[in-house]
Amino acid sequence: MPISSRVPKGKGSETKAQACRLQAESKPLAPNICWGEDIVQSSWKRLAAQKALEGKCKVSPSGCWEWTEGKSHGYGQVRVHEIWGDRPVYAHRLSYLVHHGPIPTGLQVCHRCDNPPCINPEHLFLGTSAENLADMKSKRRHAFGERNGMTTLSDRDIAAIRLLVKNGFTQREVAKRYGISEGHMSTIIRGKKRGSASGAIRTRHGLAKLTEKQVLQVYDLHDEGLTPTEIGKRFKVADATIHCIVSGKTWKHLFSARRKT
Repeated sequence: MPISSRVPKGKGSETKAQACRLQAESKPLAPNICWGEDIVQSSWKRLAAQKALEGKCKVSPSGCWEWTEGKSHGYGQVRVHEIWGDRPVYAHRLSYLVHHGPIPTGLQVCHRCDNPPCINPEHLFLGTSAENLADMKSKRRHAFGERNGMTTLSDRDIAAIRLLVKNGFTQREVAKRYGISEGHMSTIIRGKKRGSASGAIRTRHGLAKLTEKQVLQVYDLHDEGLTPTEIGKRFKVADATIHCIVSGKTWKHLFSARRKT
């Protein structure tokens, strides 16, 4: 007799499978020090976890056990209804748990093979988030620059943008031409984003009216006794701009360095 997929209307009318699932969903995750500690200590939970992994992967020539069922961000996902109800868990974490034991809080299950869908326990190891990120960067597995699927600009576009700004076009004009925000434009020309792309990177604020060399000259003239108004006329800026410079409200890094000397 087939099991009904309808939600039971009254208590006691559900099937055994539905009762197990409802009971599991109603239980919050236990605050264990190690994830899965209760599973390895229970024979029926361990058996349920093992069965959830069986027959759902294929062995590749490299030795990876590649998950063939549902995935999230490339990583296999599995549901063990007897334990977590409809809540999915990552298949590689469950594989590590079944073959190696509980996973301490704060540690991640990493891949030696750099193959996210792989659940081969011999390819899995524990590491912190920082270690996993460092391993990813060292193997250049992270998507950066043109490789990032979310990017809308090529490296050639970035170089052209920096050249246009260097040649006198305003950030607003260039941003409008390429269909991006002025904030995004600012991070590009200052090298905070797409630093690997070519093109001149601006080292001073786009709205700055004076260069670092001129600011140092302002300090010297102020020390000689000239007023902000007199200095402002010399550099063709407002006396309020000069006042902010000599008081350290702007160009703070130069002001601090000068005070130390």
